[in-house]
Amino acid sequence: MQELVGSRRGRWYYPAVSGTAESLNYYPLSYAEPEDGLGVAALGLGSYVVEGGASHRFCPRYPALDAAPPELAGQGSQRLFRALDLELTRPELRQGESASLADLDIAEAEGTDALGLSASTWDMADGRLVPGTGRPGMRVLDFAPLLKHGALPFADAIAQSLAAAEAATGGPVELEYALDRSFPGGPETLFLLQLKRIRRSGGSGVELESLEAEGRLVASDSAMGDGRIEGVRDIVIVEPARFDRERSAAAAEELAAMDRELAGLGRRYLLVGPGRWGSRDPRLGVPVSYPQIANAAVIVETEMPGLSVDFSFGSHFLRNVAGRGIGYLAVPERGGGVVEWEALAALPRAQVGVYCSWIRLEAELVILLDGRRGRALVRL
Repeated sequence: MQELVGSRRGRWYYPAVSGTAESLNYYPLSYAEPEDGLGVAALGLGSYVVEGGASHRFCPRYPALDAAPPELAGQGSQRLFRALDLELTRPELRQGESASLADLDIAEAEGTDALGLSASTWDMADGRLVPGTGRPGMRVLDFAPLLKHGALPFADAIAQSLAAAEAATGGPVELEYALDRSFPGGPETLFLLQLKRIRRSGGSGVELESLEAEGRLVASDSAMGDGRIEGVRDIVIVEPARFDRERSAAAAEELAAMDRELAGLGRRYLLVGPGRWGSRDPRLGVPVSYPQIANAAVIVETEMPGLSVDFSFGSHFLRNVAGRGIGYLAVPERGGGVVEWEALAALPRAQVGVYCSWIRLEAELVILLDGRRGRALVRL
């Protein structure tokens, strides 16, 4: 049994913030390193996070880093939260542990201290997010009052807890936490609820000392993810020679059709293409939404023909990429990796479209991701 952390807010009982944190993160943002860790935060009871509900990812060491630009922050943001119903006096116990719990719209928390710590408000006039709930508008649970504006030393407390636990256990750790008042009217307190050692994601212990290998198709030293991805026998390429920056939306539609066909066959694939995947500017890459490429197991960004573009490193799809263990590789022309275009061109095509090609192989690809070094290798 474990004491439930929280406070009564009207009919409901829940903590202001809850979530999980890991001392090792194989999908770091921007200049963060894997050892800088990962935090996941949500309003309400933490079982909502553990069961895969929408939540907010942050780096405990660099809490102000954004996973998405402000205008996209509301996409996939938490809209529901979980709470204990204090007025349900006769719960239906046959429903199990959720018998007395409810998933509520975040509007139910309006006016509470909990929402004030977790939400920003979208300012339609200025087109920006304003931390807090002091004005009317759409609420976005980005936890900016805590993470960017230091309402409490929340992120630092998470980072220190992870460091202490890792030092004590001798390896990477995961913890579950809740943030709320220690007693009615008292100070906010970070409660550490559970702690466990974690093995490396994928458990394979992949270490790539070199990116040279016979049968190499793709290599990168700017990669996210960890472990060995198995069962991939298909490759989908947006062909650089046929890619038209003015027709990138058409390429996205063609790619989505191939993804649907592969999904119907139960086949995941390696996706390779120029520029930024999911780019808001269709001239800088293929403007797909994540559902259009949801069956990809590994996503590769290469340089645009004749145009150097900063890579996205998965920021558009970070929640999906990290949650599904997808590999994300960047391959710049100036070094740091390679796409063996001649080797890919020699492989058999199952389908050739206007912009995209689908390669089907008899044997599965060898896909190795070294999360510690940020390296990846794909070979036959």
